[in-house]
Amino acid sequence: MGNILWFKDLSKKDVGIVGGKGANLSEMYNADIPIPQGFCITVDAYKEFLDENGLDIEIYSLLKNLNIQDTAVLHDAAEKVQELILNAKMPAKIRNDIIQAYDNM
Repeated sequence: MGNILWFKDLSKKDVGIVGGKGANLSEMYNADIPIPQGFCITVDAYKEFLDENGLDIEIYSLLKNLNIQDTAVLHDAAEKVQELILNAKMPAKIRNDIIQAYDNM
């Protein structure tokens, strides 16, 4: 499977491949609901992004003993995870696939 899959090629059965939002957008697109053509980035691409940046380990360590009842702690952890992701480098192959798919829209 590639890094990018188009709405037209997906359905609700593909939640495990593109997540719930992607699968639901695909269902709407394929039901001729007026939403623009689009694509999803696969779960495998996301995992590769995390792995290449070592973020899976860092994020796990932030969340491992998290007290989910403490909203301030949850908020702080969410900000740290967001910062890690935003500051990470996108693998070239994934970046190129996204750019190519965007250009093809």
